[in-house]
Amino acid sequence: MSEFSKGLSYAKLKEDGKLTQEQLAEILSCSRKKVQNLLCFAKVDKSIWDAVANMSKVSARSAETILSLSKKSPAHKEALIEIAEEIRKGAGCARIEKLVDEVLNGSFSTNETEVISSPSGQTIAAWKKGSLVFSKNIKIDKLKFNKMLVEFFKI
Repeated sequence: MSEFSKGLSYAKLKEDGKLTQEQLAEILSCSRKKVQNLLCFAKVDKSIWDAVANMSKVSARSAETILSLSKKSPAHKEALIEIAEEIRKGAGCARIEKLVDEVLNGSFSTNETEVISSPSGQTIAAWKKGSLVFSKNIKIDKLKFNKMLVEFFKI
């Protein structure tokens, strides 16, 4: 079970009032800080996790860093979305902080990753390395979409 799955499960137990953070730490035989980091997974904005898509290599400590950075400003949140591929690959805390700083200072390049969001903030897709990658939770009528593409590219 990934740390992401564990974090969401523990957050649900805590939210339901079944266990406190202290009780979780005792049951799991780990520090309160480790439990606190695991609980961060549930607090990170969904748009960030949608961009990352696969959290199997994201550590609880990285989740805590992501949460902390995302709370600093909307620009920090967008920077985290921009570096989603690096997070998916398992970037650690120091690397995440460095990459976010590079994005904010204009020196980060990922072959032009650009996230496409709905007016409500839901991530629809992202341009990555010249390809359009749709979010997993988006339902697409392929026939209608294909017709729209053909119409768009008519010369």
